[in-house]
Amino acid sequence: MRDYYERAEKRGQSLEVTLNNGIGPAVHIASAVPSSAAPIDKDEPGIAGNISGEPLRLIRSQTVGVEGLADAQFILEAEILPEVHESEGPFAEVTGYYATQGNRWVMRVKKITRRKNPIWQTILSGKEVYNSVGLVGEAVVSGFGETGYQPLIDFKVSSFCGWSHFSP
Repeated sequence: MRDYYERAEKRGQSLEVTLNNGIGPAVHIASAVPSSAAPIDKDEPGIAGNISGEPLRLIRSQTVGVEGLADAQFILEAEILPEVHESEGPFAEVTGYYATQGNRWVMRVKKITRRKNPIWQTILSGKEVYNSVGLVGEAVVSGFGETGYQPLIDFKVSSFCGWSHFSP
């Protein structure tokens, strides 16, 4: 997202976004796929659709030019403001420590839509991020055998500071 934001900021424009909460595991996993497997010109919603076995259903937003996920529990339509940064933090990190306070982007929420009787999905912080990122890491490594690299016979996933390390 940083790349898109920096492009918009250079033009003096806000970056329109939707924040989709309560999205299910396929979208969550696709969003954590490393950039080596899904560079900026690849379709992360397509990856999510392949994981779930069906295309993602999109819905037209009411205030921004970016679609939301039709099956999300909540959709926040927003814009990230150019040249506006405010102090934020500290927050828990995957290492078990806290990140330093810093100047971050500012987002203005324009509209919130929701399902009938929605359930708010909490955001992972701290070491709990490992549980979601580790699943993606295992999937990426197990796919190495299909990419033309040296055949992968076996691998072990271990954790150090919340990140996965792979040993063939």
